[in-house]
Parts: sequence; C-alpha cells; structure tokens
Amino acid sequence: MADVQFPEGISIKDPHANAPDFVKGSISIKKSEIIPFLEKRSEWTNLDIKRSKGGKLYLSINDFTPSTPKAEDGKDGLPF
Repeated sequence: MADVQFPEGISIKDPHANAPDFVKGSISIKKSEIIPFLEKRSEWTNLDIKRSKGGKLYLSINDFTPSTPKAEDGKDGLPF
C-alpha cells in the first residue's frame, strides 16, 4: 500500500454541534497554499474523504490509475 498523500491548503471538518442533519461537514481552503499545490499537479486532482481510526474526517489524494491490459492476440486489450 502506498503512503497516504495529503492535499496542501484544504481541510475537512465534521459539522458543528448545532448544524442541521443535512450538513455533513465543512471544507476550508487556504488560497495561498492550495494554488501552488494545484499548479504542481495535473489538470484534475481527486481527493477522498476518509475518517481516521480516531474518528476525525480528513482528505487524501486519490492517485489511482487503472492498469491498462496488455494487448494479446491483436485485441488491443479489449475483453472480447
């Protein structure tokens, strides 16, 4: 398993105690940190919302890239 990577300049928190049920959390973005972070990445940056073993919400970078099947028998990796 790869090391967890955290985005710079963005965080997520549980809703405050008096928030209505439809509020699931809040996101804070620090412009001076997130812009340089995003400029180092490709066009899209995917983030996963997770809950730690201690119960706190956090964001991690999702760099999943599906593997491309090798072309066999001239089928170009198609399953049929």
